[in-house]
Amino acid sequence: MRIAVLRFFLICVAGVCFAQTKTGLPSGDTTPRMMTVMHDLYVRSALDGSADARQQASEKADADFERRLFYERAKHFVDLWTKMTKQMNNQNVVDVKLARKVSNAFHDLEKSNAWPVRNPK
Repeated sequence: MRIAVLRFFLICVAGVCFAQTKTGLPSGDTTPRMMTVMHDLYVRSALDGSADARQQASEKADADFERRLFYERAKHFVDLWTKMTKQMNNQNVVDVKLARKVSNAFHDLEKSNAWPVRNPK
């Protein structure tokens, strides 16, 4: 009974998400809150399996979530970097505010869990 209610809830949530887009398909623009909700629903959908299956589903969902956040941060950094370089090449000026945004975006990317860490010697 619990599994049936959970599946029904997932279907209803998916229907609401699809209904809010013009094409009937979910948009590629996901907010961090929506990604968190999707992560939680994915983990909860594995509740009908064994403890090992739940653990594997949880680890996979966590890895997917971290990878998605890393890609979004990397895309944001690349977009800002491209904007700054185009402005520098076309106008021969450096926008200090934009340079600060690029720096902050890089530091956010660097702080993420997916960033490679150097082994201390």
